[in-house]
Amino acid sequence: EKSRKEVGHDGKLDTFDMTKIEQDKNAHVIFACNGAECWKSYKAALLAVKAGYKNVHWFRGGFPEWSIAGLPTDSSPTAIAQKK
Repeated sequence: EKSRKEVGHDGKLDTFDMTKIEQDKNAHVIFACNGAECWKSYKAALLAVKAGYKNVHWFRGGFPEWSIAGLPTDSSPTAIAQKK
């Protein structure tokens, strides 16, 4: 992540490995960081939209806010990890 942490950043400066997310462009993909101060999930979500993903979700508050809200978490391997 080399670009500035702001809306309108120059995404060409960043490198994200999009091969690690679901390849079905109609699947729901969710991006979240470890808090609202992080910009990587925001930038990755924008990149996914530009790559043609149709159901991109960005959880701004990250995992801390998700946990505080009492929302479910699961530490089981993702579908992508299970394919390997």
